[in-house]
Amino acid sequence: MNRLRPISDAPMFPVTSIIAVLSIVVTLWWWQGNDVSPFETNLMTWHGEPWRLLTAIFPHLGLLHLIFNLYWLWAFGTVIEEQFGRARLLSMVVLMAASSSAAQYALSGSGFGLSGVVYGLFGYLWVIRWTDRRYYFLIDTFTVRIFVGWFFLCIVLTVLDFLPIANTAHGVGALMGMALGVSIGRGPRGRLLSAALVIALSALTVLAGTIWQPEANIFGAKGRREADFADYYLAKGRHERAAELYRKSIAVNPDVARWQFNYGLALERLEEMDLAAMAFERAHAMQPGIRSYEEAFRTTVPAWKLRLAMQALEDDQPDVAERLLRQAVSIDGEDPPMWFYLGVALERQGNLSEARQAYEKAMGLDKEDPRYLKALQRLRDE
Repeated sequence: MNRLRPISDAPMFPVTSIIAVLSIVVTLWWWQGNDVSPFETNLMTWHGEPWRLLTAIFPHLGLLHLIFNLYWLWAFGTVIEEQFGRARLLSMVVLMAASSSAAQYALSGSGFGLSGVVYGLFGYLWVIRWTDRRYYFLIDTFTVRIFVGWFFLCIVLTVLDFLPIANTAHGVGALMGMALGVSIGRGPRGRLLSAALVIALSALTVLAGTIWQPEANIFGAKGRREADFADYYLAKGRHERAAELYRKSIAVNPDVARWQFNYGLALERLEEMDLAAMAFERAHAMQPGIRSYEEAFRTTVPAWKLRLAMQALEDDQPDVAERLLRQAVSIDGEDPPMWFYLGVALERQGNLSEARQAYEKAMGLDKEDPRYLKALQRLRDE
């Protein structure tokens, strides 16, 4: 294969460079705890948001995932951009991204990363080395062995449940690249055959992702169909229907954090705050690094636990109230009523020293509420 171009040549390859930079920026933004669900392929893709088929290529799950894809994007992308031009590379990336994302969604669920595009570029170079011998030097046998071997290794790792990999995106991306490569060096007949293959593959991926999706989803998570429709209704403001469908998806598969979080959003908009807080707490426990999960957790869960604690105090269960309130203040220690009722729970259990500290904390946060001073005076009198 040609010698890898130095990074300093990036201005000469704008298509390759822009895709690489976008991948880095979106991935780092995700790693900072931001929500990238607007980038993923889901049911909304087929209801007015088709760009999701392209944006799904930018986020990457880990550092090795990002480095591997960026290396081969640069290795293949610069070669194709130099030999065939920017317009061809851009159109190829669009076709490979859309087809691999649609196929991955249809069979397994949403996937992230450039892998489908990278395998598409590989498939293109692999085929044209045989269809037109002028391009034989563009990819060597060692690289071919790496990609074929990695393709099958990824399938094994996924089957063994060692590492979840978007194998469908790899395969369909490679097929799309090979279909495009058929046109090189074959004249009008080759171009016609290539166009027919590209159209057929594109049609299959679209049908698999829409009409055939329930039957095609052979590797996806249980409950995903309901959750995808729930996402659609949530985006359309039909929160009651969304909540109903999230309940169904979570009933069969409670371990997907995004479904729990979106269920919480639907419930919050229906003003069912206790149930929403429970959903947000579960989502945060599953993926504590996601900023939107963290914000929802801190906003709703302490107030929910305070309500439960007050009910426990009414039911003469101060030990239960204490446990709930300690959890609440560990999340948000700046809310005076939570400290006050923690003091009440402790006082009822005879723990006057810690009760006094809780009352003092409440009064330190809010000197205007007379309850806190009265509680402290009562303890002093005792």
